[in-house]
Amino acid sequence: CLTNKSSGEMDNLVNDIMNTFWDTENETGNQLEEKLGERHSDVLQCYKLTGLAKVSGIQNYIHDLLQNDLKLLIFAHHIDVLDGIEQEIRKMKLQYIRIDGTISPNKRYEQVKLFQENEDIKVAILSLTAAGTGLNFTAASNVVFAEVTSFCFFFIDIDALDSGNHVTG
Repeated sequence: CLTNKSSGEMDNLVNDIMNTFWDTENETGNQLEEKLGERHSDVLQCYKLTGLAKVSGIQNYIHDLLQNDLKLLIFAHHIDVLDGIEQEIRKMKLQYIRIDGTISPNKRYEQVKLFQENEDIKVAILSLTAAGTGLNFTAASNVVFAEVTSFCFFFIDIDALDSGNHVTG
């Protein structure tokens, strides 16, 4: 567990992991996981801790953005980060949709339709993996990537997510 490691051990681990990433620039997720070996779980835990460390800043940024009358897409990877975003939206008493891995594909399309057609729904809180392809969010005026992990690039088209018309996939 990373929380049991000393500062020096963490520095060495991070340097090791980063060197592995630089050596694997064009490899698939499975090839990278294979090269990382037992460090793979440490990498995933680092990603999660990094996301959690950003939650407060993300909440402040979203709060500031939503002072304007706009429709906003917010993408994140970790459930805990999505939960932190949802907490801020609830605190602001805004209507929103959320699509993550717990939402069935049919329900995802219903949620998208609500976001597209209902002007009162200002925010879509979206998992990069569950809502990263095949959904149409043209009603949105802004996109926020609360966290993007490097392994997301193996299976998500970030350019499509961030395109001017906000159509994913």
